[in-house]
Amino acid sequence: MNQLESLVFGATALIHLALAAAYAGHSLELVRSGSVNIPAAFVWLVGILSLYIAAVRMLVRRRRASTLLAIAAIALAFASFKLGWPYPPAVIAGLGSVLAALGWVLIRP
Repeated sequence: MNQLESLVFGATALIHLALAAAYAGHSLELVRSGSVNIPAAFVWLVGILSLYIAAVRMLVRRRRASTLLAIAAIALAFASFKLGWPYPPAVIAGLGSVLAALGWVLIRP
């Protein structure tokens, strides 16, 4: 992955972070009300953290982060179905899954 692709991926991950932060209260309310169970929320959190750690590793250290991106893609895809598709957190999780899968494809040799 060259520097321009890393910057575009990092900028897209930053947009994802802004969306996730904007709907964090809504997401917590879904967990509190029981609409989303705790294990699904935990998988969602693991996926989001894996995506952001992979983006930082790619931008700062120029290291490959294929394992983290694969974990993020799988975890966020699972979470998007468990969060209930019409809700905005599920759409954000789906977007993160696509972003992680795209990053994984871009950094493969």
